[in-house]
Amino acid sequence: MKVNLSYMKNKEVLIFYPYPHAFGGIEELFCILSASIKVKVVCFEDKLGLAKYSKNIVVIDLKPRSYFEKIFLVKKFFSNSENLTTPIMWGYKSAFFAYLACIKKYNVHLDDPPSLILGFFKKKSFFVSLRHAIAEIINKKALQKANVRMTTCKRNAIELNKHYGCNFKYCHPGIINKGHILKKSNKKIFILSISRLQHNKNLDWIINAISLLKVINLKLFKKIEVNIIGKGEEKTFLENLVFEKKVHEAIKFRGFVSNKAKDKFLKKSHIFVIPAVQGYGIPALEALSYKNKLVMNKETRISEIFKNNSVISINQNNFKSFNKIFLKTLDETSNNKKANFNLILPDHKKWSKFIYTNSI
Repeated sequence: MKVNLSYMKNKEVLIFYPYPHAFGGIEELFCILSASIKVKVVCFEDKLGLAKYSKNIVVIDLKPRSYFEKIFLVKKFFSNSENLTTPIMWGYKSAFFAYLACIKKYNVHLDDPPSLILGFFKKKSFFVSLRHAIAEIINKKALQKANVRMTTCKRNAIELNKHYGCNFKYCHPGIINKGHILKKSNKKIFILSISRLQHNKNLDWIINAISLLKVINLKLFKKIEVNIIGKGEEKTFLENLVFEKKVHEAIKFRGFVSNKAKDKFLKKSHIFVIPAVQGYGIPALEALSYKNKLVMNKETRISEIFKNNSVISINQNNFKSFNKIFLKTLDETSNNKKANFNLILPDHKKWSKFIYTNSI
């Protein structure tokens, strides 16, 4: 179904997103949204240079010098804003500051479910966990006060409702499908993963699976190349694990790459791997649009719109299940088994309309 966006021409949405420090899933969503409408992002400090990723993104950097000035500047900006749409507080931190600044009317968009955030803080120190618990009290009040609450998928909406006691609307974000015509190598099998190098991304599963492959099928092992795109605090640990398992000739860490370079990796890859638990998972859609077979964790929330088929394999949230499905997909790819990529993926225009219409 085609979505008419003509009435959104020359319109804009106002988003408060405190810390654009690294390009990840949220920043990708801003770029997707900016393909249909002007996106004005208010932040505290734009270390990323977000506007360089899209000509339709404008960044307003408040540059506070202290914690209390953050609250003051948020109150001052949004109280004086002449924007015609209700500002969207994007993420938990944004909603937190909106509540402390006593913003009268705002909407909220959350990408990650509470369980994912809680799992991260459980591994931190007592004082960090205590600070998170206090922030959660304020977050609950902030979300209940919001005019409209939005998220990316049904499963997140259910969990957020249960955790915070308020309803959330949802719409699956889509990507801009460019209609790629692709020819893949028949001699080599390229495997790709795009992720921040963090503990919760389960990237060690890929390394361990490749290590086992080297033992059970050396011939197939010699045909593969694994590219991992991204950066993060687990880089040294993962690189050391690659050398410990003696699979450094097959696994390459490419760091953060440009969109142009990312597209090149997607074009040549045969299999895209998402072992992580994610709040949504835009890279899954990009991979499928570039005719990559997909191996993904059931706990990545975009899995709710997929079923197991010739191109999509969904594993349980453990290494044993991941390894079994990953090796099966690799074997099928090696044997050139036919795969049907005639998939109906979420429409980015429908999602953009959802964001805009819930902001006016």
